[in-house]
Amino acid sequence: MQQDLLLREKFRLQAGLRYENVVSDFFEDGEHSMDRDYADWFPSLGLSLPIGKMQLSANYGIDITRPSFANLSDNIIYINSYSYQGGNSKLKPTYSHDISLSASWKWLWGQAIYSRIVDDIAFENISYSEADKLVTLIHPNNMPTFHRYVVQAFAQPTLFKVWHPTWGVVYCLQDYDGMSADGNKMKLHRPLTNLVWNNLFILPHGWRVGVDFHSQTGGDYSTYRIHNMVYSVNALVQKSLFKDCLDLSLQAGNLLHSHHQAVTIFSSRNLYQENKYFTRLELTVAYKFNVATNKYKGGNADSKQRQRVK
Repeated sequence: MQQDLLLREKFRLQAGLRYENVVSDFFEDGEHSMDRDYADWFPSLGLSLPIGKMQLSANYGIDITRPSFANLSDNIIYINSYSYQGGNSKLKPTYSHDISLSASWKWLWGQAIYSRIVDDIAFENISYSEADKLVTLIHPNNMPTFHRYVVQAFAQPTLFKVWHPTWGVVYCLQDYDGMSADGNKMKLHRPLTNLVWNNLFILPHGWRVGVDFHSQTGGDYSTYRIHNMVYSVNALVQKSLFKDCLDLSLQAGNLLHSHHQAVTIFSSRNLYQENKYFTRLELTVAYKFNVATNKYKGGNADSKQRQRVK
């Protein structure tokens, strides 16, 4: 249910209330340990006001992220002689209470977001058993409530009629108080900064060419500490044929093989790991039998449930 109120064609007030009741039956080895029944109310409130050519808006809403069925599984996977990975059938959904302020002017856009995150799902490391504390079990768990602050700004002009660049910066800060392996509390408050420079060239005869540059500084996110700065270069070549019914797309990710990230997961025992991302090449061929645009932009709980299975 959503109500829209327009006053004097300037001030817009939008209020909504959504109710979700999701019931899922999940069998594993003949047991129903992962059956879930969710019933939640989600209020939302939005205000928008134009000032000259600038558009200002403020929004409040509650969002939910339910645990994936893979994370709910209590099955344990062997990684090596010193570590195993498993799920947690007792996981609760994550709720995010978000307040955002946005401003846009022509091709400039900025936003500030405050989030209160309840029962965030993150991986933690514990001893696999009392008999052998040298072996680590990595599994997801619900974390204590914390707050996250995000400020982002983007510029998206059109240059020379064919070049559509996007320059952006995203600054993220949290006030998460975690725990280190020595039993002492640890403040994971280091900020993260993401820099974006995307380039899309829309050329005649159905050609689209893109080159993207992304980088991220070190910092803290949830229970993770990222130690080094990473960057990557991605490219795209796309061609549309037969009146846009056939799309050919060639994508290359991490072209310079430069995305190498070192991360520590803090909990009752700390785990250091290095993630190396390989160069990826992907060819996609898609044919659309019905090119009419579907104007429906909504979603439903069932679609989110299907995503959780992946």
